[in-house]
Amino acid sequence: MSTTHGMKIKAVRPLAVEDLRRGDFVVVTHGTCQVLRIDCAAAWGEDGLRVDRVRYVPFDAGRPMKVRAVCLPFVYAVSTDEDGEAIDLRLASIARLPREAGRAAFDAMTPHWVREQRRMRKAAKKAQHSQGNKED
Repeated sequence: MSTTHGMKIKAVRPLAVEDLRRGDFVVVTHGTCQVLRIDCAAAWGEDGLRVDRVRYVPFDAGRPMKVRAVCLPFVYAVSTDEDGEAIDLRLASIARLPREAGRAAFDAMTPHWVREQRRMRKAAKKAQHSQGNKED
């Protein structure tokens, strides 16, 4: 592990899907789309239809997501703005972030209003729980 100005530098690691666990922080590194290609060969009576697979880097590559569930070939994760996302591992490559880096990035990229909503839900749950204990 190298350091820069006292800061530890870590790299994301590609992972085997069976190593995925609930609570892991992941990023999508590559996507794959299928494109129907029509060749000029069809004019000469040959089959001119072909499906090509194109690998690309998504516009939001590097956006941290927290894994909520795994049901292969799908990974269900939540993004920093609490949008749920189903990642199809047949069409996407993911990598796991180191725990500390994933938590820091996830928290830093979470909008203020989402953090406030989480805080309010947690307080309401705590108040409801304490009310339930008083009735006993």
